[in-house]
Amino acid sequence: MSSDVTVYWRPGCGFCHKLFQRFDRAGLEHTERNIWEDPEAREQLHAFTGGNETVPTVVVGGQVLVNPRPEEVIALVELGL
Repeated sequence: MSSDVTVYWRPGCGFCHKLFQRFDRAGLEHTERNIWEDPEAREQLHAFTGGNETVPTVVVGGQVLVNPRPEEVIALVELGL
C-alpha cells in the first residue's frame, strides 16, 4: 500500500513499535523520522504538537495525528488522503 505517511518516533517507544508492526502487516509504506537523531524532525514535531515530544506523531497527506491508532492511519490512507 503506497502512501504519503511520515512517522515521528523515538527509540524505546512501545506505541511506536506497535504502530510499525501493524503498518508492516498491512503493507503500509511509511517514512520514519527519529526525533532523537534528527534535530530537524524534532523541530517539526514541536511545531505539530505545540512544543511537546509526543510520539508517535503521524502525518498523512498533511493531516497530523498525535499517538493515533494504527487503524486510523490505515483508514486515511485507504481514503486517499
